[in-house]
Amino acid sequence: MTNQSRPNLSWLTVVQDGEDDFVIGNGSSFVNVPEVGAELIKLLDGSRSIAQAGHVLGERLGTEVDALDFVQTVSDMAILDRPPVQHTQFEHLRPKHVSWLFSWPSYCVVALLVASALITFLAHPDYFPTYSAILWTHSVSISMVTFLIVTWASVFLHEMSHVAAARSLNIPARISIGTRLQFLVAQTDVTHVWELKRQQRYRVYLAGLFTDIAIFGLAGSLMGLLHQVVIVRFLRVLLLIKLSQIAWQFLFFMRTDIYYAVANFLGKKNLLDDATNYLRRRSSRRPRTTETDHATRVYAWFVVIGRVGGFAFLGGYTIPLTWTLVSHCIGILRSGPAGFGNVADALVSLTVLAVGWGLFFITFVRRQIENRRTHNLQHSL
Repeated sequence: MTNQSRPNLSWLTVVQDGEDDFVIGNGSSFVNVPEVGAELIKLLDGSRSIAQAGHVLGERLGTEVDALDFVQTVSDMAILDRPPVQHTQFEHLRPKHVSWLFSWPSYCVVALLVASALITFLAHPDYFPTYSAILWTHSVSISMVTFLIVTWASVFLHEMSHVAAARSLNIPARISIGTRLQFLVAQTDVTHVWELKRQQRYRVYLAGLFTDIAIFGLAGSLMGLLHQVVIVRFLRVLLLIKLSQIAWQFLFFMRTDIYYAVANFLGKKNLLDDATNYLRRRSSRRPRTTETDHATRVYAWFVVIGRVGGFAFLGGYTIPLTWTLVSHCIGILRSGPAGFGNVADALVSLTVLAVGWGLFFITFVRRQIENRRTHNLQHSL
């Protein structure tokens, strides 16, 4: 690309994200540039050369603008390449189909459901779920399978809420499986959220949490209306899962929904990466090349505390709990004639544990490989 060429870059998206911070994207990759870069992109609409655009912008700003160098830098990031048209998941969902989910009437209904659930728990404190709610039947395997099915069904609804929020704003979204530290998670790629204004992004970031709260309110309200023992036991399992999933979103030392909302509020596009790099510099005592802002330094402590706590949870709870269940099942199988029901119970439990851990390790390795190939701004909720 030369100074005399007349590139037409009007197809790129340009969104202001701060006082001197703009995000430009080609529909697949996104980078942030200063205001002068955004203004230059706008001028390159095919009607003038790069040199002419630089001259016009220089006169406007009262300073010299090296337009060719900027365009070459952006070109090296592959932002100026038109990505191939790809069909994405859920593209059949249109804004008119899902926008009503994020309206004030919907918010009011959810608020009423939550209020009704709280009234139910005040009237029936024993309805509030505890960890013992997991064992809602006499069979460990049935309780475990039920717990997993309800958990992943809830996760799917959570992720579909992010999809609905994204589609309500007419941007694509894609659901996949990933890992956060030692946790296996479902996640929604909403990288195109960078095409939205900052205020609009909160709808996409917080949609899943909104749905979790709505389900919590609905389940609690149903308990207060029905009172049947079996239904109440099942709903207690659902409530326990919802409470854990809501709490999970506040572990924002990982890329959770609350993390993205906080980063968006602070205007930080790579808050976790910036904090991680800051901690690496501190631990290696390398000389500072750039000054780290106060918000990133404060968040870095959350990362340290959170990751220590996460691995402590893995070593002090997840692994011992898994080993306890495995030992219990192996003991049943070794004890000789234990009845078909007990043997089947043990085999199903071992299978569920093996599949869960196997899926985690496969996803973790695949995710690490993918991360090494990714250098642009990405969001997975």
